[in-house]
Amino acid sequence: MADQASDSESSGKKTPSFWDSWTFFAIFLIAIVILRFFVFEPFKIPSGSMEPTLIGHEDYGDRILTNKMAYVPLWQVLAAAGGLAALIVAACVGGRVWKRPKLLVIFGLLLLAVVAGFSSALMRGAMAGEPRRLDIVVFSYDPAWMGKHDTPKNYIKRLVGLPGDTLVVSGGDLFLRDKVTLKDEIIRKWEYDPELQENLWQPVARCTFREKPVPELKDANDLFEQMKRETALTENAAAFPWKPEGGSAKRLYDEHEKRWVLTMEGECELNYPFRVTNVYCKMGRWPFKHIGCPMNKLERTGEGGVLLRDTRAKSEIIRPVLPNSWSGVRCPNCGEVCFPLVRDLAQVPDGQPQIVPDFDWTPINEKSDSKSKTDEQGESKEEKAPPDYGDVSAARGTPFFYGGHSMESEVGDLKIEIAVEPLAAGGAMTIEVGSDKHYAAWSLSLGSGVPKLDETASRHVCTEAATLAMGQAHVVSLAYVDGTVMASLDGLALAPKKIPGVAPLGAAKLHHVARVSFTPGASVRVTRLDLYHDLYYTTSLDNTFGFDPISRASLETTIQKRRDNGVSEKTIQKDIKDGKLIPEAIRDGKRTFEEGLFVAEIPKFNPLAPESDMNRDMFMVMGDNSPSSQDSRVWGFVPRENFVGRGTLVWWPPSRWRILH
Repeated sequence: MADQASDSESSGKKTPSFWDSWTFFAIFLIAIVILRFFVFEPFKIPSGSMEPTLIGHEDYGDRILTNKMAYVPLWQVLAAAGGLAALIVAACVGGRVWKRPKLLVIFGLLLLAVVAGFSSALMRGAMAGEPRRLDIVVFSYDPAWMGKHDTPKNYIKRLVGLPGDTLVVSGGDLFLRDKVTLKDEIIRKWEYDPELQENLWQPVARCTFREKPVPELKDANDLFEQMKRETALTENAAAFPWKPEGGSAKRLYDEHEKRWVLTMEGECELNYPFRVTNVYCKMGRWPFKHIGCPMNKLERTGEGGVLLRDTRAKSEIIRPVLPNSWSGVRCPNCGEVCFPLVRDLAQVPDGQPQIVPDFDWTPINEKSDSKSKTDEQGESKEEKAPPDYGDVSAARGTPFFYGGHSMESEVGDLKIEIAVEPLAAGGAMTIEVGSDKHYAAWSLSLGSGVPKLDETASRHVCTEAATLAMGQAHVVSLAYVDGTVMASLDGLALAPKKIPGVAPLGAAKLHHVARVSFTPGASVRVTRLDLYHDLYYTTSLDNTFGFDPISRASLETTIQKRRDNGVSEKTIQKDIKDGKLIPEAIRDGKRTFEEGLFVAEIPKFNPLAPESDMNRDMFMVMGDNSPSSQDSRVWGFVPRENFVGRGTLVWWPPSRWRILH
């Protein structure tokens, strides 16, 4: 044995260190497994039901990290933390870290980070906590909730209803109903998470006052030159969607700041004239039609006064690249910018630009539902079914174009942001935003007195006195959202003003209010004027669809329980026919659709669980893009044991990295 040892030393071979051994590799692998499967798990967002919070696509959807410890028992958190700490200590002992001071410091800091991280998460309720309203939750969806027998899959939604709640969806808002007084109280998102509301504002119109050079008309008889000039004028007008009334409003190019600005003098008013509806179009190059596109109708005069089709004319079928906002849709043929984007022509007022989705378009290389049809001459021809523009198409990559059946009512929760600089001392500025049912109003001095605004049942006044200094740029923000007036001046948020007595609208229709007005003596320069709207929770996916309060799965479970208890099949069938099983099937919760209202009575216990399983809380979830989200409105409530975890952060793509709220 001694001879063998001396031979090993003389050969120059070195005994492998602990850090190169299989033992350390096993410790490292176990630590990764604990973190990956028990603490954090990555998910990809495949569909658009949570947009704009989470952008979904089968290939390039957001990647998120889910905190799997968010709702587990405390012992599981302690076990995971203890396991990681034990692995770090084992690595220190195995590698004799105390002999290498630098490694000792590194492993000491690593151990401290694990202990501090888990302790901080426990104190903040980020681990071993209770599900909170408006959390973004990942859960296992069981197809049995819809009476199917497919494999369960993971879904992600926003948690809106807690066990025992009676939740009311109306007018885009969420309400809680008191079971004793039967009064409905609006749910204010900012009360649950101050940063949540800022993340949920969706752009309606962002104005940069850009203008296009207008070419001179050299030949009055050249129809094409006429068309180019008229197109530039139309595009410049459409690039600023607000309608000025009274006073003097001019758009000028600021050579110093290299941007267009709007100057206004005297008594005038800016109104947003287009309907603010719940339409959301996914960014990308999608097919649309510009109805009445002038480039499509371009003609020229031939010999003998005959009108000929000009070869420079283009098709009305367009493929505009759409931003992920409502900044308008620019026709690539004629350059016209259209506000707003709509689903059908019936929703476009006469005289307004008309851009609608091309429902006859079929994606390339996609199998369409085609049917063989014989024409009058007896020849066989293929008839293509129109593509699906709903959520079902999300996984296939066809256009996302949402709106649901909430188009007949406008969105009432709005915010205006204006960047303004007083050019002279005098006059006042008043901002009004919201709907005809409830809107916020705020008057700010530009150097003289402000008009008195009276509080009414629909107008809710911000009483904070503010004066905008001459020659200084200011950013003013005013919003009406969730029964609250929210205002800020130069980034400093004022105290929110709660509006008492806000009730569900039911079938009542909203009409938006969005205007900025100036009193005589005002002289200002406006460099930005943006309009945003809040999330709009639709009452249902289809207003003609009545919600059955008895899920198929619940009824089948009730029947099976009776069979297990020895009840004869004849008796069971008779009870079904007589309706005696209905109270038992829905005793722990139901969903009903009233006129303009969706009412969900969320059970405290899972009616589908066996009798021996206790304390199985039930929750209601909905997608932020609710017109395109199959959720609890359709397949019912989610048991707590199905929760996988809470969405924590978006880690890919890097441009969208952020903490989720």
